[in-house]
Amino acid sequence: MDYVNLGKTGLKVSRICLGCMTFGTPATGAVKAGSHAWALSEEDSQPFFRQALELGINFFDTANVYSRGESERILGRFLKTNTRREATVIATKLNGVMRDEPNGRGLSRKSIFFELDESLRRLQTDYVDLYQIHRWMVQAHSGKTNIMRLWAKRPAGWRILVYQEATLLDGPPAPLAGTAAVTPLAGASGASSLPTADQK
Repeated sequence: MDYVNLGKTGLKVSRICLGCMTFGTPATGAVKAGSHAWALSEEDSQPFFRQALELGINFFDTANVYSRGESERILGRFLKTNTRREATVIATKLNGVMRDEPNGRGLSRKSIFFELDESLRRLQTDYVDLYQIHRWMVQAHSGKTNIMRLWAKRPAGWRILVYQEATLLDGPPAPLAGTAAVTPLAGASGASSLPTADQK
């Protein structure tokens, strides 16, 4: 396995990251945000986790909304049982609907503090290595109508470059990492974002 720096952080991650959206509780009945009928149970997910470790993958990505937290629970239990925390890099995300109430989703200060605590509890760890915003940072550019008009019409790679350039103008922190949806189900929907990895 090859290991590379995660942006400019100095953190070494395996070139392949195991995305954990597939692992959780298969949804039945009315499907809610973050739940999928095709999710793999904890038992069915074990071979994928074991093979990841055998191949040298040290980077695992999940999100609080995947199966309403069950993906984080499954990942946390597996890593605690099968590897050392300092040997793994855990990424998780927030923003999606976790509860059907006014503050049950979002990026308010309250949500960030609460959801991080909940993710740490489910992952059975004291810290995460990468905490990600689970959406495009569109509001940061609400004053730039010319950019906003084009935003939704361009591929992901173009949007990343726009965001990176806007950080130079507006002053918000530049992104350190991003994810690309390249899966058998999604196809190469994230392929257009891959060339931007060499831009910064």
